[in-house]
Amino acid sequence: METIGNRHLRILFNEGVLLPDESPEVAFTITPYNSSDSFLSIEKAEYEISDIDLKTIILTVEEQELDQNYIITAGINLTNLAGNPVVSGVYDTGFFIGTDELVSDDEIDLLTKEQENEEDQPVNETGTGETVVENTIDTTAPENITDLMITQKLLELNEYLVKLTWTPSLNTAEDLIDQILYKSLNRGKNYDEGLSLGANATKYETKLEGGKEYTFKITTKDHTGNESTGVIKSIRLPQTGPAGVILLASIISGLGASQILRRKRK
Repeated sequence: METIGNRHLRILFNEGVLLPDESPEVAFTITPYNSSDSFLSIEKAEYEISDIDLKTIILTVEEQELDQNYIITAGINLTNLAGNPVVSGVYDTGFFIGTDELVSDDEIDLLTKEQENEEDQPVNETGTGETVVENTIDTTAPENITDLMITQKLLELNEYLVKLTWTPSLNTAEDLIDQILYKSLNRGKNYDEGLSLGANATKYETKLEGGKEYTFKITTKDHTGNESTGVIKSIRLPQTGPAGVILLASIISGLGASQILRRKRK
């Protein structure tokens, strides 16, 4: 996928595709990443004139927001030359980053082609005339972080500063956009809704109450929403302060009573 100025997108498929006869632009939707309430309006969807294989679509859209991450979705009404959805599933997605570069419509040479009949479809290598559908949807999450470590420091009565450090994901696909931190108070049976740490974080600090066990999980996430399984680490913080003093006093008292009983037995 490629932006051509701030009002056009070039989408290259791995096989020929057929746009709907009416309102072909409705075969696509574009939303800002992390927002399902707003859309980038699509005005036109046309074939690129130089592509005789019908693999390249040019979209005309409203002006993009600079550096905004967008997710583009192709619906099941976009089919291959055999009339099958371009992917095996409900939709196919990709992403791009908004630009403010100005390119006039006159510089975009577009042509809307007539959809080809099945008799005119190219014959594949098997000679059957059937088009092989390749699933291009991204379902692979970025690699997990590694070397997750947790340290603690007593700040005051029953309050600790807990610090998490880790080595970033390898991010071999270069599509990682966030790391999510989850916390659990029941050894990982249930986690909270998660905290976004950003793509580049390698440490996190928080103040926590003593006398409890905390389980942390850090996952990685890409533009299309794929999230890794995560790396898990737990820590139990000692109890200090009044409650800890009472507990310690009870232990000492119990030891004292034991000594008295021993003396009486003698």
